[in-house]
Amino acid sequence: MTNVYTRVTKKLLRDIAAKKGAARGITITDLTILNITKKHAQNALRKAKHSGFLYTRRERTKPQTYYLSEIQADIEQELAKREYNRVSGVASNLYPLDALIDQSLQSYVLPLLPSAPIHIHRLELAFDVNDPSLYAGYYSSLNTPPLPSNGGKTRDCRISGYMVRFTFYPHGKIMVFAQTSNKPHRIMTDDDRSQLNSFLGQIRQELIAILNDPSERIVPPLNNWLWLSMDINKDIPVSHDMHVSGLRIQWKHIDRIFRIYIKSLGNETVCRVEEARSPKLPVTEVIEGLFTVSKVQNRVDQLEQKVSQLQLELQNRVMAN
Repeated sequence: MTNVYTRVTKKLLRDIAAKKGAARGITITDLTILNITKKHAQNALRKAKHSGFLYTRRERTKPQTYYLSEIQADIEQELAKREYNRVSGVASNLYPLDALIDQSLQSYVLPLLPSAPIHIHRLELAFDVNDPSLYAGYYSSLNTPPLPSNGGKTRDCRISGYMVRFTFYPHGKIMVFAQTSNKPHRIMTDDDRSQLNSFLGQIRQELIAILNDPSERIVPPLNNWLWLSMDINKDIPVSHDMHVSGLRIQWKHIDRIFRIYIKSLGNETVCRVEEARSPKLPVTEVIEGLFTVSKVQNRVDQLEQKVSQLQLELQNRVMAN
């Protein structure tokens, strides 16, 4: 009997993703049209997920959609862009608002927003190596298959409890994506600044170890890195019952994206209010701006102003329904 999972090879899954577009994912339908039985296709996709080759997003789809884990950071970034570009004005998956959500937003979340600490998460950084010729040798020795689209080689590491993905490109660029959504970095005090600097320093040291670069001829100092994007957020604890509501509101103002959604942080559930930012500035300059009191307060004021505007629009829409 033919081994079904051998038949549904990693190469086949990569080819399907490349043909469709990786951000569109892979479903059972993509396999059944290749004369693979439904049962065998389901088993193959589940095994691929169990092995870590594929992953699924938190939002369930029908049929279930699977994505290539080796380019997860790129996929999530593309999906986020598509989602944001689709936004015009205010978009929500829930109109009219459920009474529990409406009451929680107006009576609890929004009033507490001014006093909630401000955080950042989903950090994306990049830099060009110091010595491309020396780096070329290390790139070739990295025991990771290159991505067919751009030749990037990915490597995931856990640093200070956070999952960090490095993508090494053949011509000397390195991208860093830190998924810190479940434990965002607070940006309020000098201690917060020290902890953030320490985390970034640990990321740099991990890269030095991966590239076997103790003399630091490849990895430049942090002031030569660019901070490409991040999310600025405030979290308000809410009832666990809110998590099942599926609340997700997002709206665009000029070139800025704002979101409100319910997020589970394990032992607590929060209503997260956030703004996506793309500074594309040197890391040291971004950190200086993050911890400049006037700039922090200005961001807080802007975030709260946009949420207040959203509250009025929500009320108007609810009254209209």
